[in-house]
Amino acid sequence: MNPHKASDANLGFYFLKDTSITLYNLGDKSEQELAPTEKPWLSATDMAFYDFSSHCIYLKGEKNDLFPGHEDDVPGFFPSMTKPFWVMAGDVRCYLAAFHSGASSLGRYTPYFDELSLLFYPADVLPIHRSWEDIDVRHNEHFKQALQQAGLYHAGLSLVLLHIKVLTNDSIATLQYDYQLTNNDTDDLLVLDQDKMGARFHYYTNGPVLWNSHKQLRYQSEHKKVIPPEPPGSWEPDWFSTLKSGQSRTWSVALTGYDRIESGTYEASLWFANPTQINRKDRHVSPARYWLGEINSPIIHLNL
Repeated sequence: MNPHKASDANLGFYFLKDTSITLYNLGDKSEQELAPTEKPWLSATDMAFYDFSSHCIYLKGEKNDLFPGHEDDVPGFFPSMTKPFWVMAGDVRCYLAAFHSGASSLGRYTPYFDELSLLFYPADVLPIHRSWEDIDVRHNEHFKQALQQAGLYHAGLSLVLLHIKVLTNDSIATLQYDYQLTNNDTDDLLVLDQDKMGARFHYYTNGPVLWNSHKQLRYQSEHKKVIPPEPPGSWEPDWFSTLKSGQSRTWSVALTGYDRIESGTYEASLWFANPTQINRKDRHVSPARYWLGEINSPIIHLNL
């Protein structure tokens, strides 16, 4: 018998029994004091599926069922702000997460929901964002197995930054970078295609970030020129290409907009995102569906 096997009744997100505990005093509490409630506030029965790459929860219903009236609470968010909760698989406490607000100066040291989770995703999609810590605790194996056993797991996409080359290094530098997306999902997925978008692509994806901790150097595409969608939040079907289940594809992109780059050894990573405001009725284009959310590549090391 698998001791971590989770039923629909105990796979989910649980508030703490002690309602006086918030993010401000969380670190002072013992494991016993952090006991979860008996029933989850979000359970497997609420989920249509869970994308384990973007960590988007696709709901059977809508977020308003969980947070009534949340549209009226911005910028004050809702009363749950700073309230922690457990993400659980069976009796296993996989990790602590919490509610946050963009208006708060409190650090994001646990995975979290905030206003972006509610307002900038469709009514049935709830993303849990990564913390600021180096290790992404959302990739928890117990929770993954529980999702698989409940029939809710979708693998989504993975991203690899393959190569970076400096094309020009004047006062404003141009980089060429190659990246690869792989569809690990059982579904065919529609993803943004840089070849079809031109400058619009970098509205959604900033390009590689490079850093050298020893020299305290950091470069990102601060001066890039982008074309935002009009109206804001809109998208066009012809920006996308289909990645079939199991397929990988590589793109090569030139991006102007970096400060002059000092030669040396760097670490680098890339962030990839799809538009998030694609509603349920528009999300499936047989036989594929639009992937939603954002992912990061593993860090690579390079000499420039």
